[in-house]
Amino acid sequence: MTLKERVKIAVEEYLEGKDIVLVSLKCTPDSVIEVTLDSLNGVDLDKCVEASRFIESKLDRDVEDFELTVGSASISEPFTHPIQYKKNISRQIEIMEAGSRSKLTATLNDVDDEGITVSYTEKIVPEGKKRKEEVERVRKISFEDIKSAKLHF
Repeated sequence: MTLKERVKIAVEEYLEGKDIVLVSLKCTPDSVIEVTLDSLNGVDLDKCVEASRFIESKLDRDVEDFELTVGSASISEPFTHPIQYKKNISRQIEIMEAGSRSKLTATLNDVDDEGITVSYTEKIVPEGKKRKEEVERVRKISFEDIKSAKLHF
């Protein structure tokens, strides 16, 4: 079993029964481990320290030397887990859709198992008119169609 697999098992054991999720787990060839956690209420420093101690207790430093960092998801990083969308409902997000070259800035209205619903304003030229008018749009975007999404600042 690889170090990453052992860490993943330890993280899952730690998270059992908690409202915290594993957002990402990175393990480099030289045994630098980065665990990123998140929840609807965020993950404070005490929870990160608690998780770090638990994970470290499940690993044997005599067998393998490693560097472990446990942190909470950054607000500037792209979303990688549905819970990150749920905790940001009603906020402005930037979405890059697969196959698109431009970002869509929209308000995140809802999240379900298939994707997200967003609303945004778009300027269009109505038929028979010369001036653009702002129109409110609401769209459902599946998770498969999202290349990246993050908070808009």
